[in-house]
Amino acid sequence: FIIVDVLGIHLINIVFCHCFMASLSIYREQLLHRHLLPASFKVLQAAFMFELLETFHGLTLQFKISVHNFYCSVEHKTDNTGMEP
Repeated sequence: FIIVDVLGIHLINIVFCHCFMASLSIYREQLLHRHLLPASFKVLQAAFMFELLETFHGLTLQFKISVHNFYCSVEHKTDNTGMEP
């Protein structure tokens, strides 16, 4: 599972709770309760931390930063060499 945070892009293992006949919507709710916004509501493979989204919102309002430039800055925090795909 890929988590994008203000500190970088992280690949982690997530184990969802399978209680109460869990479905895809329950898994999305579990992510939202942990302040993670799923990147897709159909296939759960990545999520964005609310803190990251709030930071981007503030920067785009103040400095008109583009999504591309913001993502590149987060990507550089993960791997500043540019060697990782």
